[in-house]
Amino acid sequence: DLEHNKVYDPEIHWNALTDGKMKYIYFASGREQLFDIVGDPHEKLDLAQDRRFATEKKMWRNRMAKQFVDEGRGAGWVQDGVLVARRKPCLHSPHFPLGVVDCKVVSHETLPLLHMQKVVKRHSSHA
Repeated sequence: DLEHNKVYDPEIHWNALTDGKMKYIYFASGREQLFDIVGDPHEKLDLAQDRRFATEKKMWRNRMAKQFVDEGRGAGWVQDGVLVARRKPCLHSPHFPLGVVDCKVVSHETLPLLHMQKVVKRHSSHA
């Protein structure tokens, strides 16, 4: 699981998965890339548009959608099992060194408080 948010170029905003043999990249714009990182370790030949790799690309796309669902990323990332193109930057990776709530970076000290606020808000809306 790799993730790169917008920093200096709005196009450099992507998520990627790899199994050590293939690498699938999904850009927030909806663009995809697929690389054979064993045969092409410098990622010079993008296989995403090659019809011979259509089934493999679909498998990786579905794998990423499932991962986003499993991570609880929500409808801004996956709708009806389909990856969603995103315009708004958002870090969500569990490997990001700071906490992220609703696409906003928060300190780890703030996370328990924000969680409790959500629980209270959810609970009071059912009353």
